[in-house]
Amino acid sequence: MMPMRVRVCLLLALLLTAAPAGTSVHGHQCMYVAGTVGGLAANTIGTLDWSDKEGLIFVARLSAAPDAGKHVELFAWDRVESLIYGENVNTRWTVAISTRFGAPFNTRRRHFLPVAFEDSQGHPGGAMLEFAKNDINSALVIIEARTGRKVQFESADAEAHLHG
Repeated sequence: MMPMRVRVCLLLALLLTAAPAGTSVHGHQCMYVAGTVGGLAANTIGTLDWSDKEGLIFVARLSAAPDAGKHVELFAWDRVESLIYGENVNTRWTVAISTRFGAPFNTRRRHFLPVAFEDSQGHPGGAMLEFAKNDINSALVIIEARTGRKVQFESADAEAHLHG
């Protein structure tokens, strides 16, 4: 059996290469990219409810109405086994080509956090979350505080970009 960290790294690598190019998060949204959480489809966009003391709640957007959402607990805070932050950097050449005097290329960073946890029945589980660029720092601080675990970084570049 592979260690949990190896499984999470493999999941991260697979999802970073397979994530749809047109799907992204904006504002204070979060995307449940994939995982073992029942009741959520892959690439579901929603928001996170940080107020629950037991676990992280994902509120999936079901319609345009502000109160229309499906509340799903992603994981219990005390059952998290590992957190690994990673980025996917895409170069958008179309923007650079269309901008005559712009930079030679334009990059777009996608911020991913795979979370390995144990579900309520004691089985290993995982969730891949994508955060908007303005929310990733505060999300990591909150998740570290609630779980008591330090976030590990996929690479030195990811850590350097996040911490400046």
